[in-house]
Amino acid sequence: MQKSAFLLAALLLPNLVASLVASPAHAKVGRIYGAGDWAVYAGRSNDGAKVCVMSTHWNDGRYVGIKRFGADHYLTVQASRPNWRFDGGDVRVSVTMDNFTPWHASAITEAGHNLLQFQVPGSAVGEFTHELDVSSHMVLTMGNNNVTWPIDLIGTSRATEAFVSCLKAEDQTN
Repeated sequence: MQKSAFLLAALLLPNLVASLVASPAHAKVGRIYGAGDWAVYAGRSNDGAKVCVMSTHWNDGRYVGIKRFGADHYLTVQASRPNWRFDGGDVRVSVTMDNFTPWHASAITEAGHNLLQFQVPGSAVGEFTHELDVSSHMVLTMGNNNVTWPIDLIGTSRATEAFVSCLKAEDQTN
């Protein structure tokens, strides 16, 4: 059985962490955990919404972020590479973690930018975070040409635990 994620119609952000701290007068986001290349952030976004973020970035500009804002029940997944340039519109993506069934989604992109963004529905957040917790590799496949990007998940287990704790704390306050 294939899993499906749904399109998120939201403004694309060039870099999640930078966008969260771009306006220090409003944003109060801090790192609550780090494990290897992965970090977890919690706090409030520029518009005051509570936020939980699990992300990683590389020196060459690649970025992966998984986040939830405020009372949203879904997760937003963002991926970016410096050499990507999108024409805008939807891009077909799949995410495979270890030997689990792939997640499929229609990601949104913005013309001329290098970031894609898709949603994991609220009903699937537990399953998605479980797979993230126990997996050692993720492969993002996108577009009609099936461009693949392998992503190392070594060290994500404890980061995922911190991220899930952040999500649960948010659920208790919403």
